[in-house]
Amino acid sequence: MSAPVKVDDYNNLSNEEIESLEMIEIRQKMIERDANEISKLWKLIPMTLYFFCALSSYIASILFYIFWNDIFRGNCPIWGELKPPSPKRLLRDMDATIEDEIPDVPSPDWRRNMIVSFQNQRHCNFYHSVSLCSCMFGIIWLMFFSMCGKGGYDTRIFIAPWRLVPPAILFHLIFTPVVLYAVHDVAYGYSSFTTNLTDVATNYMNKTDVIYSKKCNVVQHYLKAFEDSDHDLCYIYTSLQIFSWIMAWCWFLGLLILLLRIAIVNDFRLLKLTIYKCPVKKIIEEEEKIDENIEEEIISYPRRLQRLLFFMPE
Repeated sequence: MSAPVKVDDYNNLSNEEIESLEMIEIRQKMIERDANEISKLWKLIPMTLYFFCALSSYIASILFYIFWNDIFRGNCPIWGELKPPSPKRLLRDMDATIEDEIPDVPSPDWRRNMIVSFQNQRHCNFYHSVSLCSCMFGIIWLMFFSMCGKGGYDTRIFIAPWRLVPPAILFHLIFTPVVLYAVHDVAYGYSSFTTNLTDVATNYMNKTDVIYSKKCNVVQHYLKAFEDSDHDLCYIYTSLQIFSWIMAWCWFLGLLILLLRIAIVNDFRLLKLTIYKCPVKKIIEEEEKIDENIEEEIISYPRRLQRLLFFMPE
């Protein structure tokens, strides 16, 4: 005969008795941790990141609108193609008949003779849409994580706040690469445009022209030939890059925090159960103790026993 040992009985056993017990089975089970055992940082860090996501995305969307519509007059300079000034090409565009021996004549103003192809409007539309969506999604996830607890098992609005983590990871895996691609596309696309424009300006500007130390100054000089803008292009674009990369890094760090939370199993703990076989001798001793307790209870209440015996014959 055998029976499982209770926890209280196991704690009262001596070392020799514990060693003599036969182990039947070991079980391990993941259970939710109490919310009081989890640090508040697992809630505050994501909330902080989502706040900066929403704020930086909102500012970036405004700056990009100024950069796109006010400075470049609705023309998207991202990956813009440049064709240097050429009198032959200008005559061909006017359907004029030219001779092959006509030499190229230096243009008096290279800015007006240059042809810039702004045929990549989809790049600007894509970035502006992503920045607006980033602001909206940042506010939504900020609300979700502010309403939920730190994790584990809680008794507030959501009993199991950790259930928010899997859908959040899935969303980050989809949206974070989109944000990184949009920011990278604007940064390198505009850098390609300014580099090509600087190379053309270096070849066609006169020695008496001002030598600009920054590429953005060359772009400003080019834009002044058409219409002078009230905005400082260098300041606007530098600020745009700062807030764009803050937006991208906040989403990326948010994804890392969620993956780390899953990797270290922050919301659960391992419960280990060990089942022992109790010896027959121990069972007999326990039964004798139970019998003694019953006898003591009967002796301690003699009047109640007499009443029961009195009414039994009836």
